[in-house]
Amino acid sequence: MLKLLAAFPGTPSTRIHHIFHNDKLLAVRALFRDCEPYTNGAQVYGSGTTVVLLDANTLALHKVLAFEDVFPQDAASDITCISVDATRKIVAAGCGSRIALWTPSDIDPQAWRVHSTLGVVDTVTALHCCNGSLAVGTTQGLAYYAVADTDFPTWTKQWAKAIPTPTHVSISPNTLCVASSSNREAFVRVHSAPHARQTQVIRHPLPINSMSWRNSSSSHVLYTTTTDDTLRIFMPVLDSPYHLQLHEALDSDSFGTAGEILVLDPVQLRNLLPPVAEADAAIAKIHGALESKQDLFVRVSGDGIASVRAISNIDHKPPTLLQQYPLITKTSIPALLPLNPQIPPGDARKIVRFIRTPAGHGVAVVREGGGDVWQRTPSSLVRSRRWDGAEVVAVMDAGRQLARFLPSPPRIVLETGASVDLPADIQLTQLFALLSAPGYTSLVGVTSANEVLQIRITPSLAQAPSGPHALSLYSGPARLAMGEREKELKVQLVLPVDPMVAEAPRDVLLSISEEGELAFWTWSDKEGRWIASAGVSTGRKGVRVARCSSMRKTVLVVPSQDDGAGEELTIWDSKVSEFSYGLEYRHVLEPGETVKDLDWTSNASSSILAVGFAHRVLLLCPQRMTYFEQESAWHVVSSIDISSITPYPIADSIWLAGRAFLVGSGAQMLLYGQSESSEEKETLFDLVARQNGPLEDYHPQMLLQCLLWGKVEVVKTIITRLALALEKGEEYQRLPMEEFLKTEHDQAPPQTATSPKQYSFLFNRNDISDDEDDQGFSRALVNRLISRLNTTTLPYLSANEQKHLAVSVQTTLEIEEQRRALDECGLRFLISMRSFYILNAREDSGSESRERLRYRDMVWAFHSESQDLLLAAATQACGGKMLWTDAKAVGLFLWLAPGRLKDQMEVIARNQYMAGDARDPTACCLFYFALGKARLVHGLWKQAAWHKEQSVMLKFLSNDFTNDRWRTAAMKNAYALLGKQRFEYAAAFFLLAGSLKDAVNVLVNQVGDVQLAVAIARVYEGYDEGPVLNWLLSDIVVPLAFREGNRWLGSWAFWMLRRRDLAVRILVNPLDAFARSANLSNVKEIGDPHYDDPSLALMFLQLKSKSLQTAKGSSEISGQTEFNFVLHTASVFKRMGCHVLALDLVQKWHFDRPSVRTPALRTTVSPSDINGTSTATSPATVTPARGSVFAIHPRRMASLSIDMDIPTLPPTRAATPIPEAQESGRSTPAPAEPPPPPQAPENAARQAGLGNLMKTAKQDVAVPEFNMDAFF
Repeated sequence: MLKLLAAFPGTPSTRIHHIFHNDKLLAVRALFRDCEPYTNGAQVYGSGTTVVLLDANTLALHKVLAFEDVFPQDAASDITCISVDATRKIVAAGCGSRIALWTPSDIDPQAWRVHSTLGVVDTVTALHCCNGSLAVGTTQGLAYYAVADTDFPTWTKQWAKAIPTPTHVSISPNTLCVASSSNREAFVRVHSAPHARQTQVIRHPLPINSMSWRNSSSSHVLYTTTTDDTLRIFMPVLDSPYHLQLHEALDSDSFGTAGEILVLDPVQLRNLLPPVAEADAAIAKIHGALESKQDLFVRVSGDGIASVRAISNIDHKPPTLLQQYPLITKTSIPALLPLNPQIPPGDARKIVRFIRTPAGHGVAVVREGGGDVWQRTPSSLVRSRRWDGAEVVAVMDAGRQLARFLPSPPRIVLETGASVDLPADIQLTQLFALLSAPGYTSLVGVTSANEVLQIRITPSLAQAPSGPHALSLYSGPARLAMGEREKELKVQLVLPVDPMVAEAPRDVLLSISEEGELAFWTWSDKEGRWIASAGVSTGRKGVRVARCSSMRKTVLVVPSQDDGAGEELTIWDSKVSEFSYGLEYRHVLEPGETVKDLDWTSNASSSILAVGFAHRVLLLCPQRMTYFEQESAWHVVSSIDISSITPYPIADSIWLAGRAFLVGSGAQMLLYGQSESSEEKETLFDLVARQNGPLEDYHPQMLLQCLLWGKVEVVKTIITRLALALEKGEEYQRLPMEEFLKTEHDQAPPQTATSPKQYSFLFNRNDISDDEDDQGFSRALVNRLISRLNTTTLPYLSANEQKHLAVSVQTTLEIEEQRRALDECGLRFLISMRSFYILNAREDSGSESRERLRYRDMVWAFHSESQDLLLAAATQACGGKMLWTDAKAVGLFLWLAPGRLKDQMEVIARNQYMAGDARDPTACCLFYFALGKARLVHGLWKQAAWHKEQSVMLKFLSNDFTNDRWRTAAMKNAYALLGKQRFEYAAAFFLLAGSLKDAVNVLVNQVGDVQLAVAIARVYEGYDEGPVLNWLLSDIVVPLAFREGNRWLGSWAFWMLRRRDLAVRILVNPLDAFARSANLSNVKEIGDPHYDDPSLALMFLQLKSKSLQTAKGSSEISGQTEFNFVLHTASVFKRMGCHVLALDLVQKWHFDRPSVRTPALRTTVSPSDINGTSTATSPATVTPARGSVFAIHPRRMASLSIDMDIPTLPPTRAATPIPEAQESGRSTPAPAEPPPPPQAPENAARQAGLGNLMKTAKQDVAVPEFNMDAFF
């Protein structure tokens, strides 16, 4: 994932302190006033209020301590001094008249907390903290404090002296002396800390640059450095232990290198140097000097060249002469670089926002009062220039050129001096550059009135980077006209399209209206104006923040419409149709959670969105769809949290070239990316590309889709190749794409899988390998593969996906053994059912197991002609004793034919009664009463002597319930049971009372089991045309299907209602438009339409030419709608990772739909039409069923079912008009006989004159040629 590559904490101070923490040497410094000459010779100053802690070895930013967090009232002041107590690990900083002290947290070693605070009267000018003591220099003199070590440390003033303003103060390690100096004087004052008096004045030839005490509590040695870089050593003598005298001096010439002389602390040095065993000659000398207790002094240049001098006898007892000699001269010692880290330049002014070049190779950092420009290098950023004043700027030419807008008078100025004047009333709020075109570079400006103007720079910066250039106002200011002229929408925001792609984006601007309308704009040189290329209606008002990617993905942040909720973040796609209105992602933030910044980066296949909050950035990318779960289309793939580094909130963040991500917080910049030396094999962008690219052949989702679409031989080949690759320890080789594009007839069984073996001699088997039979697809191979999958982790599969893979492999084996006896629909149901049971059996304790199949799976069984085999398979799957929960799990009573319903319900009733040891008659009475077997239940109660209700029930059930009196009694008991919340028992008594509708109402509303209600209604009424079942389907199931957006449930319900034309149309047509055109008065609410299901296309292919009604319904789906439906299904396949199936779909889909013609047109369907009681007439013609695609080839000759009375069935909408010339050449079929009573539906076709009707239909067939150009 993204790692912190570099930090740009701001301008370094002249003094760097060091502290060891968590085995790291930290360099501590403050951000002081920054002074740097500019090209115009002026001086610009910046201020800072932070203390920065860096890893001295790597310069990685460790922590930023903000003084304004401790004293908010001093946010505008500068830190004047800092100090480090290395022993107690305390960092102190002075700002104004206040002092803040920090220390590492006891809980989190990476965190820092406020140790204590101190307020003084005058301005702090110098500071030193040592062993619980604090020396403070102010404008009025020197003060000395001691701390009380309690839970809340407090500082107590011990004494104060009025001396010239100290600029340097230092406490001795034994806290007995305090040394101070002033810029006004060339001497050092020494005070006795215990006695609060000045004991000595040490004169110097030049002002003091720095001073410090030797880090030893047993010695009393002072080091001072003057402005000529000469270091002096002052020590006491025997007769005056606290009177310091000059003993030695180290001048700059003795080192031979330039730079400050550093005193090497032995403790820090041992932590920096490698062990003696790994040391080179120079390091070995240093180790030797440390062992002999010599004091070392070093000068380190920026390139690591060091010169070290040693002084011995400093702590010799008794004192003796000091001896100085060069230890190392001008040698590269990288281990000493942390003592003088080369901190990159920066700026102490706070960051406002970032502006990048179109390709991201340069970035302008807009700060308070100015800014700077940085150029991208392979691993970091390099500052190229700074500017003052202007806030509206554009950076170009990889950061080498800057354009600034100057408001008075309005004009745009380049760094080369070229400029262009703008109209006097123009005030720009945005200015950005476009990718250079041949001959010119374009700048686009947006005014405060959201008008757009275009400035062109000639020649282009790519042709002439250094000029001379000419600027001209090429177009505008112009208003972007959104909407129709009579209803023009007011533009609220105009934003640039993020151009972070390899090629130039087509769209340049995004406009957002106050009504939430999005429009994408591109410039046309030919027409000389901005042209809207696409639009999306979001319905979001009050957009606060928005960004658009080059792939036309737009993210909006708006106030939430829910009371008490936070802001709403949505992502929209510009590709809209009746199957997708653009919304891909919606997330309501927590109250108080505010989005600070948004930014996109894109590649050829996907986009990554960075959503910046106060202290963290979430990186979102598209999420692969799954066939089973309705998951969010976007998810968080990674995140960046800066709260552990800096307390400042994120001001802006932006993607740069090289897949780098820049975060601005306070005055600091943090550059994230993938390090070249990183051990991670997969970068963030590799992960996103893999998650949105094609799946591996053996991915369970790919195998499942291939099975559903009839590519069983492909799946068998994949499984065989995977098994052999794992056994040989080889990498799996992808199957050629052409294998997926073959139809079932083209797919030859793989040679290693199912080809028959050829033997030259009948009894000669010496040349046949013993395991040859196991090399093809077989039960032995599958068992070996599943065993390996339980112990071997496959690449790019999660643990859950690998578990699903094992399920898919086992399912393939089981359906292969039965596929010869099943039709396509039965095979698809069996695939889903076996996966369901195998997966549930693998789940631990059922925590993730599903209760039932989806309606999608059940509908396949409903349309299967192999229901006897499916029933046997379902019974076997549940252990041979099917209970109601098992029947509900497979949707048995939704798909089972009417002739088998009663037998199967009796089986379930018996199993319900026999389940367990209780033998409770209440568990089965609902089913037996539906079967009309009250006497049988009476007999069961005779055996329930243990039941407390036995006597009451025996007496009650002995009555004749054909008598109104006892039906009324049963009704009263049913209502009493409702009051006791015994709902299923109450439904049983309603059945006993002969009130099926009341029983169904209870099962739907109180029990919440629609399947049980359908089962009871179908069995009780004895056929599928009963009034209660029709009412249940039309008034309960159909509205439920629309409310849940479940097209499968709706299609099944319409098929049961004998409106098979609607059963086909609901699979394809948008639900809202379909409900309006069909005049479904019972539909009050339409939920998520759930278009993202490729099996809808498969079912549409299965049904569209199955019968006269379905042919009629498919003909009422417009060609444009079907075309968009296919494209949307292909896009769903791509989002699922099944790219090759998407290609197969668009390659093989045929649009030669059957044509239905009606002379009397009607566009609505009444409730009576849904219930199958319409008497309107409408002659129709159909084409015979044609060959399907995606290897859906029937195993037997397809036939067209006659399922409607042709002259009486009403149309559901106007048919496509047919030219009169074609009308005149067609014959109209004669009306057929009225349908027979519903009790004998199978005889309808035989009595309708099937031969004459098919002859007429054949003569009247019309298959229009599909014109693909009509959609472009």
